[in-house]
Amino acid sequence: MSDLQIVFLNYSNLSVTSIRSQNGIDNRWPIECWFAFAMLASIIGSILLLLLLIASIYHEKLQRGSRVLLCHVMIMQLLACAVHFPLLNINTYDAHLGNSPSRIGSLNCSLLMWVHIGTIHAENWASFILAINRFVAVVLPHRYGSFISQNALICQILVPWCLGIGLGLPIYFGFGAEYLSIPPFGLCASRPRLGSFYGAFWATCGAYLPIILTGIAYGSLFVFIASSRNRKAKRRYKNALVSASNERLHQKRRARQIGTVKMLMTAYLFYCLCFLPCPVILTEFPYLVRSVVLWLWISRSFILFGYAATPVIFLILSSDFRRAAARVLLSIGAPLCSGRKETSYRDDDSSLREHSYTLRPPRQRPAEQ
Repeated sequence: MSDLQIVFLNYSNLSVTSIRSQNGIDNRWPIECWFAFAMLASIIGSILLLLLLIASIYHEKLQRGSRVLLCHVMIMQLLACAVHFPLLNINTYDAHLGNSPSRIGSLNCSLLMWVHIGTIHAENWASFILAINRFVAVVLPHRYGSFISQNALICQILVPWCLGIGLGLPIYFGFGAEYLSIPPFGLCASRPRLGSFYGAFWATCGAYLPIILTGIAYGSLFVFIASSRNRKAKRRYKNALVSASNERLHQKRRARQIGTVKMLMTAYLFYCLCFLPCPVILTEFPYLVRSVVLWLWISRSFILFGYAATPVIFLILSSDFRRAAARVLLSIGAPLCSGRKETSYRDDDSSLREHSYTLRPPRQRPAEQ
């Protein structure tokens, strides 16, 4: 999802003169608090996302079809947390402090917003494809093999980027919407052109449609899992000839699938909770936003916090991710600890060698017979 300045922002309510008079731009502590929180969320979210990506590469259980798509989603979120949001936030912070040009130089708002919004829209569609993957794995397991073939995975990775970047390309050239730069406040944004159908189509297809479809997929999957509990008792009597080992293996695989679904559903609900205040408040109640700082909290920080909290949810709800992350941290810390122990042992050995002649008693020769 995107900042509301991307699609629905009414700039008549945020004129430069009214913002300066109402916000009190000389008072720096509100913008400094916002900037500190935004950068902290970007740093923590980027570190955790990078940790989970490394863990997914080196952990065998995390190298399956669904984990490939999940890594694809995390790469998109890492790109937003580590690159896009910091660039936008630093540019805004420097503008409020009066630093012109910014410490990161002059931004090309059109190019940055095209890539930024395209990545966010692509992440929305990638999350929807991941939800379809989980639906097929649980509801249609006999079809799941063809769904995670190499060609199918390549298509499932390329299609979100084509939709996110491709649908935003006309906007980059000014068709249906336009990108804006507000230099006094360091804001890069976009707004639809009045009477243009493509601007609303772009926002709907990029943000709201994949979110709604993802919710429908997870809702249908939740209903199927809830209803399948009643059918399990009946199947146990019919499958009396099935060996106990096969039954345990099936239950273990089923439990892992359901655990992954719960993890993704929780991340999806939390992400919606962080995204929905932005369009609701800034479209239906724009009069509540009376300052730039409040606008930045609603339009940027909430969405950024939704990205940064995703790896935390994965670590809390997935034992595979916790074990894999612990292995990565141990592999990183083990050489450091072993290096320190070796140096301490060497120091101890050298000190013993220096004092060996004074501490060692004289050797006595055996008496000759």
